[in-house]
Amino acid sequence: MTEKSSYSPKKYSLGLDIGTSSIGWAVLDLDKERIHDLGVRIFSGQIENKKRRQFSSTQRMNKRKKQRLKHLKAVFINNGLLSPDEIKLALKDQEITENIYSLRAKAVTQQISNRELFRVLYLIAKKRGFKSNRKSDPNDNESSGTKFKEQLAKNSATAEKYQTIGLMLENDPAYTNRKRNSKDNYIATFQREDIRKEVEIILHKQFEKELSTTQTSNEYKKIIEAILDEIIIDSSGEKQYLGIFAQRPYTNASLIEKMTGFCEFEKTERRYVKASYTTEEYTFLSALSNIIILDTNKNDERFHLNEEDLGQLLELAKQEKNIKYSDIRKSLSLDKSICFSSRAIEDTYQDSIKHANKKHSSPQNKEMLTEALETARKIRDRSRKNIERQKICEKGLETFCIFKKLFKDSM
Repeated sequence: MTEKSSYSPKKYSLGLDIGTSSIGWAVLDLDKERIHDLGVRIFSGQIENKKRRQFSSTQRMNKRKKQRLKHLKAVFINNGLLSPDEIKLALKDQEITENIYSLRAKAVTQQISNRELFRVLYLIAKKRGFKSNRKSDPNDNESSGTKFKEQLAKNSATAEKYQTIGLMLENDPAYTNRKRNSKDNYIATFQREDIRKEVEIILHKQFEKELSTTQTSNEYKKIIEAILDEIIIDSSGEKQYLGIFAQRPYTNASLIEKMTGFCEFEKTERRYVKASYTTEEYTFLSALSNIIILDTNKNDERFHLNEEDLGQLLELAKQEKNIKYSDIRKSLSLDKSICFSSRAIEDTYQDSIKHANKKHSSPQNKEMLTEALETARKIRDRSRKNIERQKICEKGLETFCIFKKLFKDSM
């Protein structure tokens, strides 16, 4: 970087290299044909859209939880199980609050009052359990790398020893002192299907008499269904999932289409979905196509992956979470003398050399650019001998890529 001074150029050009977590900048003095100053500003890579999306997701989750609780109150009121005043009293009853987990366990085998039943269901409606949106088994090893999923699997294994989750919370020694989650401790996280089974057992026990009577059987079956899975269509035609375990579909074709805008040029055609399998496949194959294979035993003879190689690596990508150069080497049975390079990096290097020789006669600029290119060339040459240094090469080449753009803008 040049030394800072009080001098300010009258005619200048500003060049910016805007990245996801940094902005590189340089000011060119057009009168003196030299770089006046340059630098980089590094900041957090998190964008405001991500924060806003997380906030909106939390808002939606809280809104839907309130809808479930409101619906549960309505079911008890509309079916004469409790009055509005009785519900208010139930929510304020300190004795029930202090013994809520004991009541939850008791409800499996014994009759409890409607007020106590409401509080037990109210508790469960707030924390209805985890439901994976993966099509594969949520307990497989590949998807269970986090503390959350490891604890979830452990909790599920413990739950198999008990008839219900409530009985486990009340009787298992692990839950004697604590029955709720804490930071990095998901002791109270359970599979939603296990909690649903518990609620079904509780409701059938509490409405045992009514369900066994012909006159009231159908009525109480509807009450149970309303508590568990009630879905209604509102005045706008939208479905409202109000039951404790009513679940919105994670995604469908109409939802994807609704979120996809129209093309800027073909006004009647929708844009291609970026977050799709075909786009990921295209991006992956494009990256592989840009790889240059160097054979150090044959004077750096170059060749590219052929169609058969690309197909083989595509199948590998469907099975592995991450693919490294070592995986490519192993999959294609490449010799250790084979090194990898990027076509984009090589082309940038050659283009920058030509650009420096033809376009920039200023001694200061040419000297600075040549020095940067020479440093990058040395790093690149070392990386050919050691494939593990490929990333270093790419970092070094970023230096003269910025210069190339700045000089181009100043012409």
